[in-house]
Amino acid sequence: MSARKSKFSVVLAQASLMKRKDESVHAIVTEGPIWKLAHEVDRVLLPGGHLVCRASVSEAMVLLNSGILEFRGGIIRIAHEPIKKERDIHWRAERFCLFRKVFDGTVADCLRKHGTGGLRRESTERPFTDVHPIELPAFLTRMRLAVLPFGNGVLIDPFEMPSKKPSKKKVSR
Repeated sequence: MSARKSKFSVVLAQASLMKRKDESVHAIVTEGPIWKLAHEVDRVLLPGGHLVCRASVSEAMVLLNSGILEFRGGIIRIAHEPIKKERDIHWRAERFCLFRKVFDGTVADCLRKHGTGGLRRESTERPFTDVHPIELPAFLTRMRLAVLPFGNGVLIDPFEMPSKKPSKKKVSR
């Protein structure tokens, strides 16, 4: 992505976040450079709200140093891509970070008051996993399901295509 196009997408994402009311979003799941918008993320996320974003170590540090988010862990998406002119598959790991907005009280209190703070397990037999060898759309869907503990709430991706309206996705299984 060119620097000009990247700057344009950040401006659009910022505009999308600025339209939101304070503490009106349960979760943000994005592959865009959200770390550039830490102040707006703090403003729109409910206490206990989660942020899942693609981030390098230095980008994650920007979010951590803001003092508004706590690091919950890293999530790896294993991407495989066929190499042109060869039949080989090239594997690479993409790092996503899981953050949660700081809140007062216990997770149970936060879940009752805001519907945030916890993660939804993938199934009753196994907890949330941190390595996902799946394609990006399926990975983002899995993350969207995980960050809404009760299966509903306002979930946004401020880096969605500009032709779409910012969505209030109600995700359910």
